[in-house]
Amino acid sequence: FGGRCGDNLMKNLSGVIYTNKNNTVTADYYRPFAQAGTQNDPYIVDAEAVPFLPDFFEVLFYSDVMSYFMLGCDIDNVSAPFGRYLQNVVFDGNGHKITFDSSGGFYYLFDSIFDNAVVKNLITDGSKVQAAIADSNSGLIYNCLNYADFSPSMVNRNYGRIVNCCNF
Repeated sequence: FGGRCGDNLMKNLSGVIYTNKNNTVTADYYRPFAQAGTQNDPYIVDAEAVPFLPDFFEVLFYSDVMSYFMLGCDIDNVSAPFGRYLQNVVFDGNGHKITFDSSGGFYYLFDSIFDNAVVKNLITDGSKVQAAIADSNSGLIYNCLNYADFSPSMVNRNYGRIVNCCNF
């Protein structure tokens, strides 16, 4: 991955437990974030963190605690989704751009955005992208710009809200 920002601190999360009303899930892997993931101290996503995001979002899917992520820089050559499901998450692009490398058949950033998730302030670019942000959206997407070629929209199927966004 080609990022244009500093390295993020690697932190061991062995033994940290995320719970909700029905499940208890133990995360036992390295977390690429030094931040707490709260509204005042969001997880800062840089190029070093991208390979860890799918597993981290999978663990957060079973949590009933809201988590906050913010892009810390532009990220180039993204060739795999950041995560399957976005639930209980606010993902703030912070005005930064994610550029897709879809030569391997990659089509969008998230598979599904659920009704309690937000993607905001994000710029997407690249080629042969099926949907810039998600295959399916039931949440909120706002203040996003899409410059990706061959992309008909921000999402393939929208059941949520897309506000103040533009496709170019």
